[in-house]
Amino acid sequence: MGKSNNKTNVALLFKRYIWLVDVISSFGPISLKEINEKWLMSSLNEDNLKLPRETFIRHKEAIQMMFDIDICCNSRHQYYIEDAIGENDVKGIRRLLINAMSLNGLVNENNHVNDLILVEDSYINNQYVRLIVESIEGKYYLNLSYQKFGSQEQVYVIRPLCIKIFRQRWYLVCMIKGRSGIFTLGLERIIKITKSNIRFASDNKFDPKNYFQNYFGITVDKNIEPILIEVHASPRQAEYLRTTPIHNSQQEKGKSGDSVIFTYFVAPTYEFEMEILRYSKELKVVSPLEFRERIASVLREIVEGYE
Repeated sequence: MGKSNNKTNVALLFKRYIWLVDVISSFGPISLKEINEKWLMSSLNEDNLKLPRETFIRHKEAIQMMFDIDICCNSRHQYYIEDAIGENDVKGIRRLLINAMSLNGLVNENNHVNDLILVEDSYINNQYVRLIVESIEGKYYLNLSYQKFGSQEQVYVIRPLCIKIFRQRWYLVCMIKGRSGIFTLGLERIIKITKSNIRFASDNKFDPKNYFQNYFGITVDKNIEPILIEVHASPRQAEYLRTTPIHNSQQEKGKSGDSVIFTYFVAPTYEFEMEILRYSKELKVVSPLEFRERIASVLREIVEGYE
């Protein structure tokens, strides 16, 4: 009975940590007084008691230790999570963790919320991700069974370089032993991963951020150089682009008549081409002429296909 109670207490404490991260990331900077106002309304607070400062500090330290999330305090004695505030929002695995914890906290407090939040399914094999990360840290190759769509199963010895998430799909960026270049493999097409006894030498030549810097999506084609692309967006589409840029190089350059001008310094790969085509009449490529004509040609082919 004692063990059962202990497990229950640990579970409740864990939920409180998640609740605290959710509140501070959603409403911060926020004072302890304001946190307590929300705590008194929380369904997790069954005893309807305030959160003492000493308890709050212990929770804060535990969150830092368990999740590597720093709850900071400004000069006005307000608390915030640095990655969750301001225009320079840090986008990465920490942001995914905070978002996941916030959603978990929301679900814990509102049992009916499962029917109100519809999420897009995302394939992920946690065992594969763990093996890949451990391989990068331990500097050993992996044996990989992989099957492309419409192809036979292939067996590779690979050196993982990084993991990239794009459009709800997870990808492994790696080098394949015996082949030159860098390859991107979809995790959902991996059949099996096992640890190899072969180790690789340490080097810091590969920088994931720089590797994808001038490309859109997951395809990096070094034969396609990045260029400056100008597009004109409708006022309605411009609002979407301001909140969710197509590419990290996006810049707003003013207006042209009723349209809003945006520029991108990016390689015009097939993936970027498909992204531009997604917006159809809401987005028009102005320059360079070659890329504009390429988009126009695809649009003509689409129209002909319907005639």
